[in-house]
Amino acid sequence: MKTQAARRPGNKRPTRSAKIRKYQRQTAHVEARRDGKPLIFGWGGHLSQKEKLSLQRRAIWSLVIAFAVIIVALLVGFWININIVIPNSPLVTVNGEKVPQADYRKMVAVKAQLRANDIEALQTKSDNLKKQIDPQQKVVNDLNKQVEDLQNKLKSSSADAKPDLEKQLNEKKAKQDTEQKKLNDLQMRYNAIVQNDIPNQKQLYTQQQVGAESTDLLLEDILIRQWLADPQHASLSNQINPTPQMVDKALNDFKQGMPKSLTYDKFLQDNHLSNEDVRNMLTVKVRQDNMKKYQADQVTSPSYQVQASHIILDTPEAAKKVLDQLKKGADFAKLAKEQSKDSDTKDKGGELGWMIPGQYSIDRVSKVGVAGDLWLFDPKRTVNEVSPVINDGGTYRILKITGIEKSRNVDEKTLKNVKDNAYTVWVLKEKARLGDKISQVDDQMKLDSANMPSNLPVSPPTQQSPYGG
Repeated sequence: MKTQAARRPGNKRPTRSAKIRKYQRQTAHVEARRDGKPLIFGWGGHLSQKEKLSLQRRAIWSLVIAFAVIIVALLVGFWININIVIPNSPLVTVNGEKVPQADYRKMVAVKAQLRANDIEALQTKSDNLKKQIDPQQKVVNDLNKQVEDLQNKLKSSSADAKPDLEKQLNEKKAKQDTEQKKLNDLQMRYNAIVQNDIPNQKQLYTQQQVGAESTDLLLEDILIRQWLADPQHASLSNQINPTPQMVDKALNDFKQGMPKSLTYDKFLQDNHLSNEDVRNMLTVKVRQDNMKKYQADQVTSPSYQVQASHIILDTPEAAKKVLDQLKKGADFAKLAKEQSKDSDTKDKGGELGWMIPGQYSIDRVSKVGVAGDLWLFDPKRTVNEVSPVINDGGTYRILKITGIEKSRNVDEKTLKNVKDNAYTVWVLKEKARLGDKISQVDDQMKLDSANMPSNLPVSPPTQQSPYGG
């Protein structure tokens, strides 16, 4: 009995904690077991199942993080491209200064609305004239009836009554003529607006035209500002740069000119503009207007003038041949009659008469070139001097100075013509001076629909209507 009782403790069942430790050792043994299967591309057979699972989890998380980083990078890149790169892409560069696409888009929106305002103003004017025409027509009709009645009375009246009736008739006829002239004037003005002015403005209200005008405004603004930055012209800054009051007036006129169906806030919203954006663009326009006035004021009478003749040829080879003959002593007038392609002057031996600065470019080069003008009015020129071959406006020219006067009166017609075009000539001269420092305009950007207001027509209307939209 004692022996059996002594053995019992040796047969005690294991405790619960001991079972758990044994299970854990078995589990660890299974997890550490190598199954010999490769993980990827034949690699990983030496790894345990646990190691493979760990690597798989790391790979999945790495892919997720990498994918998230790529998405964020793409979004950031897209934002930078849309908000920084594209808006700052240059439409054109002038002497190192860029016209950013963002400014071009803003100018197009403002310029397009200015065009729309012009059309609205003309339509309002035509409506007002129409309102005057109808009652004036009634006045004329009533007078016509009164004259007709008096004429009938006169036919059947007695001799005693005729003098008084004739007096009344003459008075009515005089009034009839006066009122008819008023009616004719109203109708003439109305027809001019409806048939000419409005259709002409609508021809200019297109993406291509507004884009070209906006490009010119921004490009020429750089020319003006750089010209003013020259110490030689710095004193003119206050005269040409607009004051805040000038811009305020331009902005007020801009708002007042809008159609009644459009508010200023709606315009800003539709075109993604701020009030400051509009002020900046109007500043450009006012500065140009001031520069136009300044350049026109510089054209005065009396003025420095040259008397000259020219020969125009189609090709550089033909021009060189004529120039060689002139250098050998050939008669300029004779060669002009024989060789010049200018039908206006060849029969006169190429004579152009007296000209003031800018006039040759305006009258003879259609305001597309100034090379001839620059040569003619160089202070170093002398009488009987002959120019080299000059490529101006797409044709080849040889000029000869036949007279110089430092102060000569200018006829009224010429003075007005040169004044009206003085700014255009100045721009041409500045462009010629800078040459290749002005880059080519990015035409694709200029006509990009993203830069155009949605309501700006691609092309002008084919059929003109007085009140067409």
